Amino acid sequence: MEVRDAMTTPVITAEPHTSVAALAQLLLDRRIGGVPVVDAGGHVIGVVSESDLMLRAKSPRSPSPSWDLIVGPGSQAETYLKEHSETVAGLMTKPPVCVSETMPLGEAVALMCDLAINRLPVVRDGKLAGILTRADVLRVLVAGRGRSTVGANPPLTDAEIVVAVREALAVQPWAQVDLLGVEVSHGIVRLSGVVMAEPVVRGIEQLVRDVAGVRTVECRLEVLPPLSLIVSPALD
Repeated sequence: MEVRDAMTTPVITAEPHTSVAALAQLLLDRRIGGVPVVDAGGHVIGVVSESDLMLRAKSPRSPSPSWDLIVGPGSQAETYLKEHSETVAGLMTKPPVCVSETMPLGEAVALMCDLAINRLPVVRDGKLAGILTRADVLRVLVAGRGRSTVGANPPLTDAEIVVAVREALAVQPWAQVDLLGVEVSHGIVRLSGVVMAEPVVRGIEQLVRDVAGVRTVECRLEVLPPLSLIVSPALD
């Protein structure tokens, strides 16, 4: 699945000269948390959100000398502009993080998680074509086209599922893949072996369920008891 399969169109936008008051009213009226900012040619030049507006409502604080050394004057000036600008031009976050409409949806979601952002403008030939929000991703999940089908390949054979499961387990050092047995029949994965802790069992079950082609997981993993502390008698 690609970004264009989940993105929202048409897109509600703001312009650089839009007043802060008009922006706040727009977000309230449309019940959205943010919008892309576009120039006269339809190019995305920034993103502005309710978080940016919140900076204007917070209580003013005197800058700390130690904090000054960390953030520097450039960052401080940007914050001041966000707190005092009367138009979107000074309030927006720039440069914007944008994605193409053909990017795999899973990659776009990972980008949103890594950067802790709620929306991604989608561009085509350098111009705004749509927007992908966390709500769009949730709609995909609710529709039953969730994580396992994002960028999905043709159905895997049982042998291919074994390989995929072992590769997924090998990425996680806590999964202790060398201690595990993996068998697959008609998409049903049977796990056997020993692990060091109960959370590892639950983590492995979830990880295996997330592998494409897995129908269900039968877990027969055993948890080893904690090692006893053995104290040798002191030698005379």
